Amino acid sequence: MEWILLLSALAQAQASEPEDPDGTLVVHEDRPAPSGSSRTLTQEELAALPGRSADELLRAMPGLHMSAHGGRGKAYQYFLRGFDAVHGGDVAVDVEGVPLNELSNPHAHGYLDLNLMPTVLLRRLELTPGPTRPEVGDFAVAGSASFMLGLEQEGGQVQLGLGSDLSAQTSLSYRPRGRSAGNFAVAESNLGQGVGESRAWRQARLAAGVEGPQARAWVLGYAADFESAGVLRLDEVDSAEVDFYGSYPGSGGGRSARVLAGASAWGARGDAVWQGQLYGGLRQLALEQNFTGWYSDPVNGDGSLQESQSLSAGARLRGAWTPGPQWLVQGGLDLRSEQVSRQSSGVTPQGVVWQAGELQEGLHLQSAAWLSSSWRRGALNIEPALRAELLGIQRDGYRARAPVLAPKLAASLGQGQLRGHASYGRGFRSTDLAGVDRDGRLPLTQVDAAEVGVRGELTPTLELRAALFGSLVSKEVVFDHVQARYLAGGASERMGLDSGLVWCMHPDLELQLDLSLSSARYRATKYPVPYAPRLLLSTTLQSLSWQLGPGALSGSLRAWFLGARPLPGGFVSQPSSMVDLKLRYQLQVWAVGAEVDNLLGQEQRDGEFVYASHWDLDSPRSELPVRHITAGAPTALRLSLYRSF
Repeated sequence: MEWILLLSALAQAQASEPEDPDGTLVVHEDRPAPSGSSRTLTQEELAALPGRSADELLRAMPGLHMSAHGGRGKAYQYFLRGFDAVHGGDVAVDVEGVPLNELSNPHAHGYLDLNLMPTVLLRRLELTPGPTRPEVGDFAVAGSASFMLGLEQEGGQVQLGLGSDLSAQTSLSYRPRGRSAGNFAVAESNLGQGVGESRAWRQARLAAGVEGPQARAWVLGYAADFESAGVLRLDEVDSAEVDFYGSYPGSGGGRSARVLAGASAWGARGDAVWQGQLYGGLRQLALEQNFTGWYSDPVNGDGSLQESQSLSAGARLRGAWTPGPQWLVQGGLDLRSEQVSRQSSGVTPQGVVWQAGELQEGLHLQSAAWLSSSWRRGALNIEPALRAELLGIQRDGYRARAPVLAPKLAASLGQGQLRGHASYGRGFRSTDLAGVDRDGRLPLTQVDAAEVGVRGELTPTLELRAALFGSLVSKEVVFDHVQARYLAGGASERMGLDSGLVWCMHPDLELQLDLSLSSARYRATKYPVPYAPRLLLSTTLQSLSWQLGPGALSGSLRAWFLGARPLPGGFVSQPSSMVDLKLRYQLQVWAVGAEVDNLLGQEQRDGEFVYASHWDLDSPRSELPVRHITAGAPTALRLSLYRSF
């Protein structure tokens, strides 16, 4: 059981608690969330959302937009509250407390690949915009998310699926009857050719877990190889020299493998509870890409191969104490190490290495302690917290360290239908191996963020949330996709509005509308930060279990609209939008499902970039920057058949 459930049980101060059918404690949390924009999704809600992978389920976070310009197997690019979080550098994500952001990945520091987790195992997802959670450290800048694992359905289930994108999926899951949700075994395979050129993928996942009254352990395994269509020059798309879903020779692809395991134990004594956890993992990744064709090297081309291997290990200790009915004290200790080996080499369009890059090796060490205290008096709840962390890197015989103090404060006022929220938090982003100074300094990026808002029920069927947020960034870092490196800038600031409505149209049908507005600018020049979104509007029509005839219908229709974004050189991106659909009809032991990507068949620009490139060797090379795009998901239908036993 996740430690926070035990803490919540103490907060309730109840003599006895009800139990669910699998024997685990059912706790209803009534303490205020750390942010007025936080959202928690249950297994039923996660299963109803469109998405083939755990990555895509993060779209439920208010204000989060995701771009998949590297193929099905590469990490998404994340945008949240005016931050271009690149491939995860500003969004901290963990599974049951085990951090998933990769340190010193050659493609992006904080690289966040969530393909490791089978979606059938995702039992709970907590989404928190902003750096307000004291138990989360590195990369918790724009927001954080936490997954909890478990198989809700007892017995076994087989899934077989086929798609119009020439895809096939098989899944087998099993939970022993009479055992808790932490006892499971899952095997999945997923492959496809895709619509268009250079979009094939093959993926396999294995997972197993065991759980007893006061301990649990789990292991996740993943392996994949995939192609990437890469970028296209917009002028060549407009002139029909290349199809919108086409690709250039040597556009890229990759191979990915990961194993992650965790074990934890917990207990309680009097008014206190504790949880201890150990974890470890192995990771291998190889990415090929070419953003500029033959611009820099007219003989071998500008393709690159980024390879990395890492070995991670860590330990966590959590505890909570209720000294009185109005108090809850929480704290923890974190230790994390990650040994990284990485290399970037030049490759030809055929994938042959012609120029081996420098092999970089190093060890990341992170240790932290945090403490929070929640005090409630009537309608007022105040929760101050402090996280102290020491970051270190060992590389080439020298060491660099950086201490961090991250204060946080959350407060809420109100009871019943409407509650006001206010919060402040400091977040930070560490540095990768290349950023280490030989004088022992380890430069960091710190973010101070604040939020004030209101949340509650306007009517029994209508819920409102609205929050104004702002953040100050000590040093802006922009990712250069062409060179796959970070470019340092000056201090920056962000301000915006995060709001939403939830309308219960019917006992079995809910409409959710989210609106996020943000402005990201450099403090000195007031120039806009490139790529940072200004407007994101999303709406979801969802049913968790609508009784129709002899069975039940679940699923959702999700639509989003992303406004124009500033690009380098004064350019502006084109607005984009998408509509996705997922449905499932359950009939006793059988079920059928349908998913449609890009329901309206739009040619959506998933990514836009501005730089100089040279792809046509028969034409003269130009140094003028031009607009490049990556194509969004084409229309595809996938049908699935489920059988429980």
